Amino acid sequence: MRAPLSAPATLAPVSFVGWAWIAALSGFTVLGLEVLALHVFSQVLHNSGYTFATVLIVVITSLAVGALVTQRWQLDAAAAWSRLVIVLLLGACATAVTPKLFFVASGGMRPFGGGAAGFAVYIARILGVAGLVLGPVFILAGWVFPLVLAGAGTVRGAIGERWGRLLGVNAGGALLGLLLANHLAMPLLGLWRSLALWSVVMLLTGIWVAQRASRPLRARAIALAVVAVALLAITSPWSIPVAALAPGDRVVDWRAGPDGVAAVIDRAQPVRERRIKWNNTYTLGGSANEAQQARLGYLPLLLHPQPQRTAFIGFATGITASSALRDPARLTLTVVELSPQITRLACEHFRDSNGNVCDASRTRVIVEDGRMFLRATRDAFDVVVGDLFVPWRSGVANLYTREHLQTVRARLRPGGLFAQWLPLFQLDARGFWGIAATFCEVFPNAWLAIGDFQPHNPAVALIGWRDPQGAPAWPVLEKRCAQLGALPLLREPMLSDPTGVAMFLVGPVAPALPAGVPIMTLDHPWLADHAPRVQRAVPPRFFQGGELVASLQRIASHVPRGPLRQPVTLGNQIYAFCDVFDRQGAEDAAAWYRSQVEIPLPDIFRRRDAPRLSWPFTQPTGMFLIQEARRQARR
Repeated sequence: MRAPLSAPATLAPVSFVGWAWIAALSGFTVLGLEVLALHVFSQVLHNSGYTFATVLIVVITSLAVGALVTQRWQLDAAAAWSRLVIVLLLGACATAVTPKLFFVASGGMRPFGGGAAGFAVYIARILGVAGLVLGPVFILAGWVFPLVLAGAGTVRGAIGERWGRLLGVNAGGALLGLLLANHLAMPLLGLWRSLALWSVVMLLTGIWVAQRASRPLRARAIALAVVAVALLAITSPWSIPVAALAPGDRVVDWRAGPDGVAAVIDRAQPVRERRIKWNNTYTLGGSANEAQQARLGYLPLLLHPQPQRTAFIGFATGITASSALRDPARLTLTVVELSPQITRLACEHFRDSNGNVCDASRTRVIVEDGRMFLRATRDAFDVVVGDLFVPWRSGVANLYTREHLQTVRARLRPGGLFAQWLPLFQLDARGFWGIAATFCEVFPNAWLAIGDFQPHNPAVALIGWRDPQGAPAWPVLEKRCAQLGALPLLREPMLSDPTGVAMFLVGPVAPALPAGVPIMTLDHPWLADHAPRVQRAVPPRFFQGGELVASLQRIASHVPRGPLRQPVTLGNQIYAFCDVFDRQGAEDAAAWYRSQVEIPLPDIFRRRDAPRLSWPFTQPTGMFLIQEARRQARR
């Protein structure tokens, strides 16, 4: 039988209250660190359920190490207390170096996945880096509570009762740690300073515990405490940037909170731009492409004959939502944004780009989950617009489910419409058609629209009307374009012409749906599992290029006869031309255009301000179309 391990010197009896304090601090430290660890890896991961689960696997495995080791010892109270001193102070040292170690291990906070040969390799890389960065911290932090249970087991009384109370105290401390880390430390200190604070908490706890230890142990404790302070000073977590910056980038402002870290970044060259970067991995738009972002709002608004009340789900820079206030129809605007950090940064730093939308009397900005807001509100809207959501992020798949779409339809006024924008550069064909099939189940009259002419980087919208007979109408476009054409700030001449607007429409979706694509429901949001794998597939399988062009042509073939058909066909042909231009170059694209396109380009291409067409494709492509229009006019 193993002999009990004793401390090298006697220890005054420790009351149950003393052990309880350590148990509470253990829960506080561990769960607070776990929350911060997820925020740390959010800076380099694509933040799907897979990646969060991978980090948690490392954390939970590390927490088990201390328990496994402790159960092999027979500790008396003195030995357990003495080991607590060492474990707490070593934990403070490990936590102090965590931010710098993560920064180095991630190559300066470069997002993971680059060069990873497939999804399995990507997950393996997360496990390796998380094990290196988080393993020592959570082994040491997780070791504290098993030592408390071992030491408190020597206190008089029923052991089951004692351990039950300690577990309750530990859980209470854990809840407090979660709340303070997420809702106080993150907003006030930011991510890296919060980790430094947790290191200090472990340091002070270790020093407090050392006061009851033997003199030789106190000397070692002082040495370890000095090392922890030195490591904090040397690694200086507060100096680590909030986002990885390219040459010429500058952080203007940042905010952190329970949702993550948002930063406003300025770039002077090659084009002056201000943008919001979310968790260092995703850009939420910027001032360099204002016209494109505004178009995502204008296009749905132009399809409604008389919009008065609008709602935008997702705020980002506020440029897309601001189109509702710039519209001469004098609309009221409700904007719902999940992140208070993003809302605040957009309101403070993008006033020039979004028309100071946050302070407008007709605007209501609500910080809330968009799906929950629409379920709870009794308001009804003429137009609802869903922003470009990142499909693989945890929870986003719920925004494409049948139940959510039914909620949106119930919030539309008679004649109202809903437009959901989709980033096809982040979805494969199965993901797109799954969303489309679900959308058509709720909105059988759905049409597809393109947001730009970039087959290699496409954004499209599914647009559905509440009324069964709803569809794009030429008289509505004529009326609304006449209103919008008087807008002096409009940067996109195509939106002031019904022919130009119609070129962004593709056609009715339901007749082109492939067979056998399952819809998405809240109890089976299969995109949540599918989209992350697509995002890390090798080679990429995104729905773009030639595959997308062929699908758009199939959808366009179902456009009914009428004044919309010719400009819709022309827009589809120009989209195909841009694909040829991107893949084969200007010469082949010019030959393709002259042999395939017989519909004349509209007058907007022949105007003097035609170079202002702010299409987000290359200048040679746009200039070819302008020159072709003028050549046609001279015939």
